[in-house]
Amino acid sequence: MDKLIPSLIVAALSALTWLAYKHPPAFKMIAAFPMIAVTLIYVAFAIWEFGVSKGYSKMLEFLKPGSFDEAQKQVDELRVLTGWHGAAVFCFNLYMVFLINLPAILRD
Repeated sequence: MDKLIPSLIVAALSALTWLAYKHPPAFKMIAAFPMIAVTLIYVAFAIWEFGVSKGYSKMLEFLKPGSFDEAQKQVDELRVLTGWHGAAVFCFNLYMVFLINLPAILRD
């Protein structure tokens, strides 16, 4: 599974690049969908992270001293985003904008 997901991502990006190069009008018609889908998935995970953080902050007042480490471990297990996810979404959207403008770039 560790090698399957990155391989699928590379294949999808290659297919999008090929479509943008060979069929620019078709690519422009579908380009918004992956950008919106990836961004909405990231926003959903960010809302989850916000809920986990707010729940943990509300839970702190009910914890006994000495049980903070265990509570932190539980919260860490619920987290789904790491620091690179936001950068990956940004880079993906930036790459899609580049592909949308690829015909104009190649004409120059």
